[in-house]
Amino acid sequence: MMLQHNSLTIRSATEKDIDTLCAWWADGAIMAHAGFPNGITTDKEKLKAQIQHQTTEQNLKQLLIIEEKDIPLGEMSYTLKGNVATMGIKICRQETQNQGRGKIYLQMLIDYLFNKKNVATIQVDTMIENKRAQHVYESLGFQKVRIHEDCWIDQRGRKRTAIEYELRRSI
Repeated sequence: MMLQHNSLTIRSATEKDIDTLCAWWADGAIMAHAGFPNGITTDKEKLKAQIQHQTTEQNLKQLLIIEEKDIPLGEMSYTLKGNVATMGIKICRQETQNQGRGKIYLQMLIDYLFNKKNVATIQVDTMIENKRAQHVYESLGFQKVRIHEDCWIDQRGRKRTAIEYELRRSI
């Protein structure tokens, strides 16, 4: 998969991205907003298998790299179940956060899912303290549908609450 808007690109992750993804996921500063303040260790062989499996457009799960001018800035993903897509985004390079790129990347993937994958509903979630993500989702038209209080315990033993959002395709 490859989507482009000016200098911004969303593309399927490849084996060449494994070291970058593992480094991002191991970095607690990057992963803290997702509830992993100590980062996560990734099995490179399992990640390689996952990436190899997603090489067809028919695959129901895609791990994506977001780039600007061929420089990786972060990752996105989506999973399809029937006519519902669940998606996520993480801009991993701090110097490129809070500059409006995330909203553009999200809109690119939303358009793709509604128009090319023909989904009816897109779901996203975020931790309750991630006000920046909530603002972006709501500005794109997502509606808050559920709050999952104390739905899991993070690496430091802290109970975490998530907010679930949905966006429905306009008819």
